[in-house]
Order: sequence, then C-alpha cells, then structure tokens
Amino acid sequence: MKSFYKITMKKLGCYFCMIILTITIQASKKNYIQKRQSADKKKSFSGKCVSVFSDVFDFHKNLISPDTLKVAAITIPSFFIARFADDSVHECFYNRLNHKNINQMPHWSHEVARVITGPTITFLALQGFLSKRSRDFYTAYAMVLGFPFLWFTNEFIKKIKIDCSLRPWNQYFSSKKRASGGFPSGHTAKIAYLATLYGLEYGLKAAIPLGLIAMGIGGTFIASNRHYTSQIIAGFGAGIVYGIAAHKLVHLKESRYLDLTMNIAFNQQSGPTLNLYWKF
Repeated sequence: MKSFYKITMKKLGCYFCMIILTITIQASKKNYIQKRQSADKKKSFSGKCVSVFSDVFDFHKNLISPDTLKVAAITIPSFFIARFADDSVHECFYNRLNHKNINQMPHWSHEVARVITGPTITFLALQGFLSKRSRDFYTAYAMVLGFPFLWFTNEFIKKIKIDCSLRPWNQYFSSKKRASGGFPSGHTAKIAYLATLYGLEYGLKAAIPLGLIAMGIGGTFIASNRHYTSQIIAGFGAGIVYGIAAHKLVHLKESRYLDLTMNIAFNQQSGPTLNLYWKF
C-alpha cells in the first residue's frame, strides 16, 4: 500500500512539474514573439523595403518546387486533353449557323462571376491586416505580395499570339474572327490562387467556399462563351502554383518566430514523459 502511495505521489509530482514547465515555456514563447514583432514594426523604411525585396525573391523561388511541379504534371496533360473537347463543349452554348449564344445562364451570374474576385481579395486582405494573429497577417501579406505578379504573368501570356489563346465564338463579338486573350483565364487564376493559399493555411473552412466560387466562375465563363474549358484549366493551374508559392512564403515568415510543440505522455514502464519540439 505504501509502495502504491509513493508511486502515485511521484507521478502527481512529475505531472505538476510538467504543467509548471509548460506554462513557463508558453509565457516565454508569447513574450519572445511579441518582442520580435515589435522589432519588425520599428524597422526603418529602408529596412522594410529590403525585407519586401527579399520576400519577392523567396516567393518566386518557391514557384519551382516539388509541389508546384506536381501541379504542372497534372495541369499540362489535362489542358491538352481538354483542348480536344473544347469544340464539343462550346457547341452546347453556341449556334454557329445563327451566330447566337444558346443555353445561357442568367446575365447576372456572369456579372457576379466577373466582379466577385475584387471584393473577395479586399475582404481577405483587410481581415488579415487588421487581425492580431501573426498567421492571419502573414497570409494576407503573402497574398497581396504575390497577387500583382500573378496578374502580370497572366496578362503577359495573354499578349502572346498563339492559337490556344483565342476565345470561343460569341454573339457579342465578330462572326468572322475570334477574339484573343483567353489563355489562361485570369479570373479563374486569381480565385484559384486565393483558394489554394487560404485552403492550405486554414483547411476546409476556407478551401470549400473559395473552391466553390472558383468552380462557379469557371463554369459560368464556359457557359457564357468567355473561355474554353482548356483555358479555365490553365487558369486553375496557374493560380494553384502561385498559391503554393505564397503558402511557402507564409511558413518562411512564421519560421522566424519560436515554434514550440509539447506533448505529455505516460508510459507504464518509464512513467510520465514530456516531449518538446522547437524551431527558430
């Protein structure tokens, strides 16, 4: 009985020490992060500019990684397969003989798909920059930092005169010559960029609504003869690649702060143990 009592008291004493140690470490971690964030805010203007240029370099470096190459390995074959089906899908929404759009969705749906990207970006940026959580801030920061480069790359590719850049036939355009600038779909790329970045950072609670918006935009533009299916797929691929690069930048920024994980476990033979994992 005495032996059992001693063992029990020993276990309780170990757990109590672990709890005190955990509270102490968490308090130290919070204080450390606050000091680092305060130091960042006090940086000079030139120091902040250097930091931004460094982040731009890291962002573009992350565009080529095992994860982005996997996306490219899926997107490129899917794009060429969709190219073979583009005309068949297009015939469902366009009558060539009369030069008329057919089976059209309500006009308001096209307008919503066209303008929804801007308010979504603005909302996410404000939510992140006004938040006190470093993760929210850096996610918004990476999103805003990478967005102009996604837009510029998309617009640059659109200027290249290639066959896959021609838009579908549409009654609102010439019946003799197709308009150019359809590859890749810019709106789809932007919303896929947001869905990827925020989905990787916050999981399904962000990925599902943003993913549904992305699919809604893609489907609407196909049905309204604004883009071919292959151009929508190309937009998704571009947005996902840039979203992964932005996600890696967020983790790079957060890794500058102390990251500590603690795990308390009990083993019948060795007794209570405390596992610590940390990085700077």
